[in-house]
Amino acid sequence: MLMLCGWLWALQREVPGTNTPAVVAHRGGSGAAPQNSLAAVSWAAERGLGVELDVVLSADGVPMLSHDPWLVRETCGRVETPTSPLDEVVLVHEQTAAALQRDFRCGGIEDPTYEGEPATAGGASVPRLAEALALLPERAELFLDLKILDGVTAGAERFAEAIVPLIAGRAGRVWLEVPRDAHVRALREAGIRGPQRKVLMSWPAFTPSVQDTSATWSRLGLRTLLATDLRLINPIAKAREAGADGIVSLRPVLSPSTAERVRDAGLAVVWFVGADTMQGQKDAVAALCAGPGDLLILDYADRLFCEG
Repeated sequence: MLMLCGWLWALQREVPGTNTPAVVAHRGGSGAAPQNSLAAVSWAAERGLGVELDVVLSADGVPMLSHDPWLVRETCGRVETPTSPLDEVVLVHEQTAAALQRDFRCGGIEDPTYEGEPATAGGASVPRLAEALALLPERAELFLDLKILDGVTAGAERFAEAIVPLIAGRAGRVWLEVPRDAHVRALREAGIRGPQRKVLMSWPAFTPSVQDTSATWSRLGLRTLLATDLRLINPIAKAREAGADGIVSLRPVLSPSTAERVRDAGLAVVWFVGADTMQGQKDAVAALCAGPGDLLILDYADRLFCEG
């Protein structure tokens, strides 16, 4: 056991890098404002930050902001009872954009210690992606996590048709994350390519469910970390086979040493640093400040812990 712990520590050690990763605000800035809300995007834009946003298509093909293909029960309510969490599953793709904005209100923040809006249902209507982009400078970094769930949401082709017109005029980099290699190919066929348009694969590919997935994710993450660093699975080969520009991974799932190999192969590495509190993020980011990576997705994107 001690040998295993020592080996894991060595894999997770900081790897000196030659770049400084760009930083974008997770879900628009969910450490300080309701996730995927126009308030969060405004908060990020006022601070000169790019944003990461979660995108799902409505029944009429409109890109909407929602962390999952369904409205989150804990932070969304019906307009007539906005402070009461939903008591049923509401699938975004079964609702038109107009109905989502008319009938539901979502709010809440990630950090329960934040002295601001309480982490309960209520707040604003479900935003359209177009509304969010109107608040964001054209040169700001934009990261879109496309919530494509085969058999549940619209397919990657419909996502591409809806997204391409919205990002066509943006001067800054646009990063698109998808979970499967087939999704990468669909975005490529729609013409999403070039130095300012990056298509990335989730590593590992993770399919959400309506049930609590934290334990499943923990097991999957540890299994992927071990298999990747033992070189039983190869993110470089997987990304290249799919035609992806790189990979996106949660901090504990991808070790810095593996990330260095991915970047040496000419592929991008995007880190998502999940943290429930500001102190938790500070501890997690410390290991990545000088390490390999192209982009950091942070809840507290205005608190950069890489100085000194």
